[in-house]
Amino acid sequence: MLKPLINLFSSAKPVSLNWEKTLQPVCLFLSFSITFGSLASSTASASSPEDRSQTASSELPRFTPADDIFLLGSSPKRQQLGQAYMIVKIKGNRVMGAMFSPFSAFDCFRGVIHQNQLALNLTESYTQETTAYSLNLTESRVASSQNPTPDTRFQVEGLYSIETITDNDLRILNACEANYAQSPTP
Repeated sequence: MLKPLINLFSSAKPVSLNWEKTLQPVCLFLSFSITFGSLASSTASASSPEDRSQTASSELPRFTPADDIFLLGSSPKRQQLGQAYMIVKIKGNRVMGAMFSPFSAFDCFRGVIHQNQLALNLTESYTQETTAYSLNLTESRVASSQNPTPDTRFQVEGLYSIETITDNDLRILNACEANYAQSPTP
């Protein structure tokens, strides 16, 4: 479970080459994952997000966010070194996007929204290994690219919504879209 998370930040270029700076992105992302508890239900199975979503409790409230693009982060501020960010494109119950840290590589993911969960398959950018994760969703007042006025929309538990989506964020998202366009849907 930890290998994809560690690899996610292995290409980070720290300002100085000391252990504290080198391990900081990894530790922060692991802390990000453990603190929110949202990645605790990850599995290394080859099953698709749709298969896993069928096993989710039917007692959970149904969550249906609007189609849009969202930027979320472990920090409420953009471009903070050592912080993790997630750009997500939602269309219906399908999601696609990337997890990244500033000035580092990014890993693409795709999956589905089922009830109050985001079931993802994260593809590690260098090895192309895929790992399944489940993230908890909450309804929250959030701004989005199509609706700059906060509204009850899409929020991943424990992450901050970031209002401004830059051209670089969209470049990362487009790279993931192009990558997945060449491979079959899970």
